[in-house]
Amino acid sequence: MLSKKSRKARRILFDSIYKILSDSFVCDFGLQNYTIKVKFASY
Repeated sequence: MLSKKSRKARRILFDSIYKILSDSFVCDFGLQNYTIKVKFASY
């Protein structure tokens, strides 16, 4: 049986993991857009 505290801790853990994943995804997406712009600018 899960206590209230462990359930809350698990939610915090998942929230932080989700935030890290979404942050890195946004960063990757931004980097891809940046490299595409640089490639077009160099032509």
